[in-house]
Amino acid sequence: MNPVNTMDTRSLTGCSSGIGREIATLVTRKPSQRLIAAARSAFAAAAKHFGDNFYLDVVVNNGGYSLSGDTEAVTEEEVHQEMETLFFGTARVTMRAVEVMRQAKDRWGGLISVAREMDPDCNIHFCIIEPGAVKTNFEGHSKAHTKLHPAYANPSMPLRQLEIPLRATLGPVAWQLAKSKFEGLLQEFDAVKELSSLGQGI
Repeated sequence: MNPVNTMDTRSLTGCSSGIGREIATLVTRKPSQRLIAAARSAFAAAAKHFGDNFYLDVVVNNGGYSLSGDTEAVTEEEVHQEMETLFFGTARVTMRAVEVMRQAKDRWGGLISVAREMDPDCNIHFCIIEPGAVKTNFEGHSKAHTKLHPAYANPSMPLRQLEIPLRATLGPVAWQLAKSKFEGLLQEFDAVKELSSLGQGI
């Protein structure tokens, strides 16, 4: 048997630092696993290199950065750039990964960070990972800042002048729908409580 066929293939975006780098380090230390980094540009090259032996077992959409600053100061170019990375980049990786996984009928596939909207017969599973506090340099090189808007330059200006709730459901139907949604989310959390605790207890 070709040894390539016995290896699990992980694809990872955002692996230059932080959580992504730690995942990449973990994968590359395991002789039974191979890693395809920067998946947006690497799928075609990997398919060409491995030929019929190219497949994906797990894809982690981890790439991203934050844009901080005054909303009024954000330029259209900055918005487009962030959406290109956080939304369209993730969408491109996901669509290409699903295509590759779906064609490998004899393997199990998993994508992390996208919704569950696949036919069960495709044997592709989805999971949104929500990590807790992690010590990384995200606040450093992974955070972009807008130019300071002169209207908000006064250092004594309060962050909030009006106490307005972030979410305001209007009407009994809207309130009940929102309540049901979060109650369902709490049930999902309870179902994975043991896994989420990582042996530390919750």
